[in-house]
Amino acid sequence: MRSSVIIPAWPALITALVLLPSSAAGQEGMYGLYETGRRPSLPTFPLYDIPVGSQDLPEPPWRASPHGPRRDIHDPSHQELARETPWLFGEIAVGFHSSGPRGKAIDAGGGETFSYRDVWRGGFGGRLQLRLHYGIAHGEKTGLTIGPGLFIENGGYGNEGGTQRITLRDGTELDPETLRISRVLAIVHGRYLFPHGFFAGTQVGVGLGFTNEVGIDVTDPGGVETKMILFRRTQMITYDLSLRVGWTWTGSQYGVGFYFEAGLGYVGAPRIGNYSGADPDRILIGYGGFALVFSGEWSARPPVSF
Repeated sequence: MRSSVIIPAWPALITALVLLPSSAAGQEGMYGLYETGRRPSLPTFPLYDIPVGSQDLPEPPWRASPHGPRRDIHDPSHQELARETPWLFGEIAVGFHSSGPRGKAIDAGGGETFSYRDVWRGGFGGRLQLRLHYGIAHGEKTGLTIGPGLFIENGGYGNEGGTQRITLRDGTELDPETLRISRVLAIVHGRYLFPHGFFAGTQVGVGLGFTNEVGIDVTDPGGVETKMILFRRTQMITYDLSLRVGWTWTGSQYGVGFYFEAGLGYVGAPRIGNYSGADPDRILIGYGGFALVFSGEWSARPPVSF
């Protein structure tokens, strides 16, 4: 007795019908692609066209900076900008000023009053100013700096030995000595640098003022002379406000220049001595002066770009 295995034919038939078209189409597509010399289109990027070892790699579009093109810190124009505007530097100014005190100084009675200007005419004095500049903004050839400083001043008032002689109605003559006022102030200043080295600045200060002891010779109508004290040595509060304009040349680390300055100073009233006619007010000082400026850079320059 012979046994036989019957294999259903419909599953194989269905499989052949499914695979035959797809394989034929696949081969036709593949052979047609390479026989005609066509290659699949791949996305290109400029990086493929740059020689090996090139440093000029382009910025991918998805990494573009939102702040615009980057600045090259090695560009000569930016180096010149950094050189002209140091970020932190010190300044020493040495000069002279002419000033005149204002305010009532003597009340001899009977309506005879005399101001500081009546007794002491304008005088001259020396100044030393130290400033530390912090740069807070700069442009192509401009810049704004602020900072603290120290202001030292010494001035004398009077001429021909100190003063001009005063004659009262009754014939009494008054001959005061020279009045000297010294001041030491802590200041806060600002300066704006214009193109070509020109600048303008301002400052305010507060500190201590000192007056010397001022003697006075009192000669009565009979010719008898008495030496007395008009003002005693005094220490008082002083304030100052000034403006200055000038020009400066700045090298890589050092600079020189000059400026003209004008301002107002305020000094408290000196203490009276043993002369009964002394009646001093607070002293207002108006001044103008000239100074030479020497500057030196103390730290790194400002960043080229903000």
